[in-house]
Amino acid sequence: MIEDFKENNTCTRTVNEYLNKFLNFLQVEKKYSANTLEAYYRDLVFFLNFFSNLRQVKVDVDTLESLSLFDLRKWLSTRGLDHTNSSNARAVAVLRSFFKFLKRNNLIINQEIDKLKTPKISKSLPRPVAIVDIKKIIDEIAVIRKKDWHVKRDQALIYLIYGCGLRISEALSIRLVDIQNFQNIVVMGKGKKQRIIPLLEPVTDALKKYFQICPYKFNTDLNNPLRLKGIFIKDNCQAMTRFDYNQLITLIRRKLNLSEDITPHSFRHSFATHLLQNGSDLRVIQDLLGHESLSTTQKYTKIDRVKIIEAFQKFANR
Repeated sequence: MIEDFKENNTCTRTVNEYLNKFLNFLQVEKKYSANTLEAYYRDLVFFLNFFSNLRQVKVDVDTLESLSLFDLRKWLSTRGLDHTNSSNARAVAVLRSFFKFLKRNNLIINQEIDKLKTPKISKSLPRPVAIVDIKKIIDEIAVIRKKDWHVKRDQALIYLIYGCGLRISEALSIRLVDIQNFQNIVVMGKGKKQRIIPLLEPVTDALKKYFQICPYKFNTDLNNPLRLKGIFIKDNCQAMTRFDYNQLITLIRRKLNLSEDITPHSFRHSFATHLLQNGSDLRVIQDLLGHESLSTTQKYTKIDRVKIIEAFQKFANR
């Protein structure tokens, strides 16, 4: 994973080595996911590029040690032009973590970052997708996709995310070996933590329909190269990406004139919200979602309760 990141030519080889050591620490010791590592890398490269362009030099150890609070505020204000407050807050946290790592390993000491205020983030509630809109999206996939197996694949992915409350990255990483007799799935969540989630009949049916029509045959034969690959693949047998699916959902929501807030992650919110509204225990929802803290799950209790049992049954039995 770390080797996938190119050397940044706006800083010296030493700083690049420090950057790689930090990312390796996050990957090996903290067990951060590939997506999180990529986000950290992007934030740090933006930071290094900014000061390289500002000072017209390659960023070296002396540059990082000499940064003042004024310099850091200038960097943050520049980010504010095309980044949200939540994105900027994450970038500040990334930078603090980076400099903390450098200090702990006696590489660079600069505590000015600790004086930089984190941008305030407005805490928005999760916005679930109405079941009637989920049904519309599933039906629209059959209109947009030209190949039958693409239709079944994309529909199965929505059923899996909504029916199991998965993050899109978790769903796309599901392999055939993770599906236990079509009764449960083993999910590798954040921090490499495993959880087992029961499969509802509509989800099982959608997966089976996809497997039946998919031109690339999935089976547990030890000689099958697809045995340990993600089950959601494209024409070239390459894995689908978050970008691929986000593009599809964006296209559909705009075609159907649905809320711009609908993303692949919205179906996970819907799973949690609908379970809570149907009387499920908060601790159970926490386990299913893979939340480490109950407080993360408790945000769903603030959403207005509505009667959706009847609508859910219609969706589940379609």
